[in-house]
Amino acid sequence: MEQDAATLSCSPTKLFALPARGEKSLTVTAMAYTAQSVGKSRKGLPRAANGELLTPELNAIAVSPDLIDLHGLALDQTVRIDGLDGEYKVMDLMHARHEKTIDIYFGRDAAGARQWGRRTLTISWDHLRQAQAD
Repeated sequence: MEQDAATLSCSPTKLFALPARGEKSLTVTAMAYTAQSVGKSRKGLPRAANGELLTPELNAIAVSPDLIDLHGLALDQTVRIDGLDGEYKVMDLMHARHEKTIDIYFGRDAAGARQWGRRTLTISWDHLRQAQAD
């Protein structure tokens, strides 16, 4: 039985909708790190690769180098992480042995970082915003 366009359950506009202009997303492995894992004492605050202090309340991530080299992320760019509120700033780089990986900064919450463990999730960002800022 053939259906005409009038009986489609979804409009053609929705069927062929384009993603938001400039929006890019990627499935990555997400791990967690703390101020202690950056190599500083419990009293001192570590610095990220961009030079900023990593304060406990900061929404920061470190990314594997391939996310910058191949996928268009940049230091100081913000990303959204599925399942987490707010935006996270790319402030550090991980070792080159990691690929398609982010490290989420947990401040001094070592128990929270251990509980987070390793997960697969999606990050998204506006890759045109960074290009326009340069």
